[in-house]
Amino acid sequence: MSEQDFTAAAQPGSRRRKKEIVYKFITVPGNMEQACAEFNAERFFECHESIEEIWQQETGEVRDLYKGLIQIAAAFGKEKDQGADGCGGLALRFARHWP
Repeated sequence: MSEQDFTAAAQPGSRRRKKEIVYKFITVPGNMEQACAEFNAERFFECHESIEEIWQQETGEVRDLYKGLIQIAAAFGKEKDQGADGCGGLALRFARHWP
């Protein structure tokens, strides 16, 4: 955004803001590497988000694997925030996918 656009948007009563298009490239290796780093750093919500981006694009059988990994990351996040009581339901949902 140019300085002029910023100044105009910052004027009292101004509701107009210049919109920008943001492009994001999602790759399985890149997102999984990022998700692993986030998981190992105990940033479970971010890990969940990184895997979810892959899951949303997937249409094949591996989609269920991504869904399970998302649920595991979410369960770890709940356990971290709420203790063992918070993660039980998510862990059980994950277990139903994997006999």
